[in-house]
Amino acid sequence: MKTSKFFYALAATTLLGLSACSSEEPVAQNGDGNVNFTVTLPDAIGTRAYSDGLSATHLDYYVYDEDNRSTNIAALNGTATFTDRKATVSLNLVSGKSYSIVFLATSDSQNYYTYTASTKELEVTYSSAAQDEKRDAFYVYEPTFKVTGAINKNVVLKRPFAQINVGTTDWADAKKAGISLTETSMTVTGVANKINLGTGNVDGNEEVTFTSAAMPGDTETFPYAAAGVERYMAMNYILVGADKTTVDVKLKTNATPTIDEMVFSQVPVQRNYRTNIYGALLTNPANYNVVINQDYVGDLDVGYLDGAVMKKNADGTVTCLVPELPTGVTTAQLTGKGGVYVDGHGNPVTFEPTGAAVNAAMQQASEIYFAPNIPISVTSHQMVVPESGIVIHGNGATISGGEQDFNINQNYTEGSTVNLTINNLNGVKVWGAAGKKATINITLNNCSLKGTGLADGGHSLVMNRGFENEAVTNIVLDGCHMENAQVGLHTIYAGTTTVKNCTFKDVVVPINIAKKSGTQTATVKVINCTFDKCGIANTETTNSAYDYCAPVRVVDNGGVSESITLTVDNCKFNDTQSDWDILLMDYRIGKTWFPVRYNVTNCTPAAPRIRKN
Repeated sequence: MKTSKFFYALAATTLLGLSACSSEEPVAQNGDGNVNFTVTLPDAIGTRAYSDGLSATHLDYYVYDEDNRSTNIAALNGTATFTDRKATVSLNLVSGKSYSIVFLATSDSQNYYTYTASTKELEVTYSSAAQDEKRDAFYVYEPTFKVTGAINKNVVLKRPFAQINVGTTDWADAKKAGISLTETSMTVTGVANKINLGTGNVDGNEEVTFTSAAMPGDTETFPYAAAGVERYMAMNYILVGADKTTVDVKLKTNATPTIDEMVFSQVPVQRNYRTNIYGALLTNPANYNVVINQDYVGDLDVGYLDGAVMKKNADGTVTCLVPELPTGVTTAQLTGKGGVYVDGHGNPVTFEPTGAAVNAAMQQASEIYFAPNIPISVTSHQMVVPESGIVIHGNGATISGGEQDFNINQNYTEGSTVNLTINNLNGVKVWGAAGKKATINITLNNCSLKGTGLADGGHSLVMNRGFENEAVTNIVLDGCHMENAQVGLHTIYAGTTTVKNCTFKDVVVPINIAKKSGTQTATVKVINCTFDKCGIANTETTNSAYDYCAPVRVVDNGGVSESITLTVDNCKFNDTQSDWDILLMDYRIGKTWFPVRYNVTNCTPAAPRIRKN
């Protein structure tokens, strides 16, 4: 049986915005709700043909009456053709009523998709040749909205598919050995054939065969640049769910002399992600790799929770291309402002780009929106997270000054749950702990923070300590970047900590879990993360962290034995400066520690240096 070595890089979700001009005049409903959907296309992505998005030239849109059991209003459905990647779909809807809309973009000449408006169900037909870019398609469901006047909204489409690519690193050697081939075919087992564009749920479990066709041309570049692939062999789109799953892939060639069918088992796939299979497939097909590519959209890392379109910069920061803003608020209206929130009467209220103004806004609303890419100056501990919770749409803003933290060092009501979610924000720090037995849920999506040096202990993405009690803190870092500081994430509390798709560069202790409570349990997951030049040499005693540093430090100072469970999967430890990649015990004088239950898999190096006793 073949085995595979899985490397997961930071997988950036591909949301491709498309613009269109309405080709039909919408039917008037004697209303006063002028609703405009502006759809935009970021910079072209993919190679010369594959995944450049240009094959999806035709737009269909379907309008639903949400006051009448989501009934499709056929008279308002329409089509459009994309021109120069920009246009607006305009509808005159009845003020006071609620609607939803499905947008679907496909190739003009495709015959693979059938959409049933009454059920919002898209059915996929797979009978076609391999390497067919006409299968590339995009959709978005605009959920229920109530018309209370004119609405202007950006619409960002996304792929309902995963893309599977196969490349070989031994093309030159194969040619020297007399192997010749020009066509490939692919069979994939475990593929859906229907998707509800309203819910995103998929159905079906097919074995799909794409018939033999010419391999990708020499002008096509294999998506995973680091692979050393000499020849791009196959590309296909398959319908899968939003959560990661696995499929089995078989590849046939027309090679002479004949090469056996290649079998790749348990290949990970996910909607809007690109999975790349590569290796010495022609001379040693049993030795292959599977990578979920971090660069599906070039340098774009798009929309975790809020629909904003972000550019991921080389230094790990994010820049907003299309912001997430309240309905009816435009970027122009926020010129010179720090951001906006919606008050209890439904009115937008702007605030200044200062920590005091941000704090005041946080106390007035459950959701605030920063102006795109704005600098915001704060002082330490100024922005207090309310017990009612807050969602912050960063839109590429950058916070600086003081310790620039969101303050959770409060006496929240015992037994309460406080939720803090921050999306797409630079300069993030969350500081403090609950003074009573409360549960704090912290989620940072696509955020960044840069310190001032390796001795800088004042700047951390999350610094969760202070009161030593039985509070619970659940932390999620997804797609974040941290560099040039002492600690990335530190917590002493029970709960679940998940760090995924993150990068840490020149950080002494990127992940520092030191549970102090005795009987409570903690779960720590570190998935698809990269640690570059982290830790410090044990000779650097001037740094206060020298005697407990490692890229991943998970220590139980409270007990009982194995009350912490650690999973480290598909992580890269590059040029670690300390003695250990993973530290699971406390060798400091006078410290007590208990064993940690752990599982480390699929990492680079394959056997990270672990100290557990």
